[in-house]
Amino acid sequence: MSIFVHMIGYRDPELLPSIKDCIANAARPDELRFGIVWQHAADDHDLDEFHNNPHFRILDIPYAEAKGCCWARAQAQALYRGEDYVLQLDSHHRFEPGWDDTLIEMMAATGVEKPVITTYASGYDAADGKHAAVPLAIKPKPFSPDGSLQFIGVTLPNWKEATGPVPARMASGHFFFTLGQHCWDVPYDPNLYFLGEELVMAARSYTNGYDLFHPHRVVVWHQYVRTRPKFWQDMPEEHRRRDAISKARVLKLMGMEDNEHDLGYYGLGTERTLAEFEAFTGYDFKGRRQHEDTVACVPPPTTTDDHKMCSHRSVLLNWSSDLELPDNCRFVAYIVEDEDGKVLWRKDVHKEDDFQAGLKAEFVSAKPPARLIVWPNTEDLKWWNKKYSLALTPQIIYSPA
Repeated sequence: MSIFVHMIGYRDPELLPSIKDCIANAARPDELRFGIVWQHAADDHDLDEFHNNPHFRILDIPYAEAKGCCWARAQAQALYRGEDYVLQLDSHHRFEPGWDDTLIEMMAATGVEKPVITTYASGYDAADGKHAAVPLAIKPKPFSPDGSLQFIGVTLPNWKEATGPVPARMASGHFFFTLGQHCWDVPYDPNLYFLGEELVMAARSYTNGYDLFHPHRVVVWHQYVRTRPKFWQDMPEEHRRRDAISKARVLKLMGMEDNEHDLGYYGLGTERTLAEFEAFTGYDFKGRRQHEDTVACVPPPTTTDDHKMCSHRSVLLNWSSDLELPDNCRFVAYIVEDEDGKVLWRKDVHKEDDFQAGLKAEFVSAKPPARLIVWPNTEDLKWWNKKYSLALTPQIIYSPA
């Protein structure tokens, strides 16, 4: 069962070690076919040892001719030649022994026709060889003012009890394993840049009939802390230009904005609708809202309770300078609650900080904030007998016009 492994590297010293580790830890290395887009300077390491290898298709590109992450992925994806499976990666990874068999077994365990195994891979440190042992889920951050949606990796809920891959809402650009035909079904938009890539991958895959799953165990590791040169550092003007175009295309695809961009070949699929993707994942893109279950990483599908849809809220917390504090104050807890007493946000301000400085609380919640609690804690680890409460006027930010 052949696997097309496509990797993109931009002046990254980890590309070569990643390729070698991928091969060394495969159960069936002879079944691997590599598509590599190597964007590099003249003095960066080369891939000469693989150029005459029939299992490798390599595009050598001077880094000054690069056009960003998604452009590079489109070039790598175009090197697909009908392999059974595809694994999309970055250029800085490590692999569990037998990773190829494991991923194929995970796909079969899902029981669906077109599964995708994807997540933010757990981290590794190339310097000390340390690898994280906990599988991750993809958690959304609040919508940003321009409508962008970013994500973070968090521990997969209840992973120790999981016996198979867990249904997921979102895709990872650096770890994406599925049927090889995905390269034909969902071709990469080379006009995308970076931010929004994973949301687009998830929505286009889902509407083309693919179902996303997070792996319930660690199979691949990813290097998150890197000191290598970055595209946006080498070419800041091109970075800004391509980023603006990309964000506009993402907004058009997700129904958040009607603009002049023609998505053409890179639009949504026809097997499911955007509305079905929103219902399954718990997003309201036009309204810039997220379901409580989505925020909490509860596996989909999501319930349809509109009253559980969360907005991104902002509250400026300015407290009077005459706030009385105990002499032995250790920290002051600033707590934002809703009308039911549910904690929406909390920050402990310690004595080395300014207890009375203004704070900006940003969070997502279904109900608006109702009150601010200010409660000092003392050096003997006890809550003070004075607990202050202040009614709040809610402010929703990033809501649609």
